[in-house]
Amino acid sequence: IEHMWFAFLDEQRAGMIGLIDHESDPGSQQLISFWVHPAYRGQGVGTALINALQEHALKSSIKKIFLFVTTTQTSSICPYEKLHFVKEQLIEDRMKKDGHFYDQYCMVWYRPNSSASTSEQSC
Repeated sequence: IEHMWFAFLDEQRAGMIGLIDHESDPGSQQLISFWVHPAYRGQGVGTALINALQEHALKSSIKKIFLFVTTTQTSSICPYEKLHFVKEQLIEDRMKKDGHFYDQYCMVWYRPNSSASTSEQSC
């Protein structure tokens, strides 16, 4: 893991999020290990963690951050879209859970004014 952030509220771990390098695409990092404790959901913890990633990207050479989310997780997709992630690619049967395959979106946040945000990219 390249970077990891933790959120604490009332001295309790409220959430965490991480970034790892995407070896085949310099300037691209994958959002991983994103979790908010159920007691703190809906209180802006997830937004604050993603904002921290985006601020880190703006201060570094990161041009894009991507993530994978199951297409049925609409409660996750909408907040990502509000934070400027876009659905870039649909990947069929990418994840297997409990004997079933699920489709996932690759969602991408592009650094504002980067050349990557105006050209077609893949995850």
